[in-house]
Amino acid sequence: MSHELLSLSLTELCDALHSKRVSATELMEIVLDRITLTNVELNAVVAQRPRAEILADAAEADRRIARGE
Repeated sequence: MSHELLSLSLTELCDALHSKRVSATELMEIVLDRITLTNVELNAVVAQRPRAEILADAAEADRRIARGE
């Protein structure tokens, strides 16, 4: 699984979020899916908050971006 967003720099991701080309929720879904796919082999993530909590925080970030914060 490869997604073009995974190759962007942090600055480019911030621009994409603030210009609403991608939502924080969508970005986190992509990142979490990538962690699920690759961490079995890499064992790089040893602790992770529950997916639902992460996505709730991303949804809140989307609301803040929509308000211009």
